[in-house]
Amino acid sequence: MAKYAERNGHAHTEADGLGVISYVLPISEQTRKENGRSKERPSERWANTRLFGEEFSRKLQSQIVALLEARGFQAVAPELDDELFRVFLDEKVGWTSVWSQRHIAFSAGLGTFGLSDGLITSVGKAHRVGSVVVNHPLESSERPDDIHRDCLFYRGIDCRTCKKRCPVGAIDDNGHDKKACSEFVFQQIPIIKENYGIDIYGCGLCQTNVPCGKGIPKSAKGFAAN
Repeated sequence: MAKYAERNGHAHTEADGLGVISYVLPISEQTRKENGRSKERPSERWANTRLFGEEFSRKLQSQIVALLEARGFQAVAPELDDELFRVFLDEKVGWTSVWSQRHIAFSAGLGTFGLSDGLITSVGKAHRVGSVVVNHPLESSERPDDIHRDCLFYRGIDCRTCKKRCPVGAIDDNGHDKKACSEFVFQQIPIIKENYGIDIYGCGLCQTNVPCGKGIPKSAKGFAAN
């Protein structure tokens, strides 16, 4: 926000005077079910949601910014600002960014992380997330101390369904291998383009046909053998 304010000639607002609006957009049941039947690559509906769902989320962030600024606030969507946002390959964690929508949502009390690194929310982990920073302090939902609170595996329940769903073994008991995952999803680009006619990467198998796909799970019943 300091960089944004300086660039636009605004007075700088200290950190305690800022707030972050974070939202979760659940993916439709029909799309979850279609992708849940896939075992090797994303379904057509999932690939289209990956493309157009993200476009919608980006436009939603822009509209929130415009609404807030029209009411006299300073607002910025970091993910949409080319001078503020960047994605890079880190030696330790793999592909990452300077503004993680999932981590912002966790900070706002909207969910916790699972074995696959997916954010498990009250509407599951099949979703799109977005956020906007505003120069107005906001109260967050209570954020749990345990970042893995809602994951069955970390609760000592034998689940590992996301691990079984991964077509390239990028998930194990130690967590999520971002390098193996990203290599696989990028390999899907020409396949998706040829079969679905859109230019996008994707997978989402670990987010569908799993206990945490549409809500906070209570058990792995009906999923562990899949």
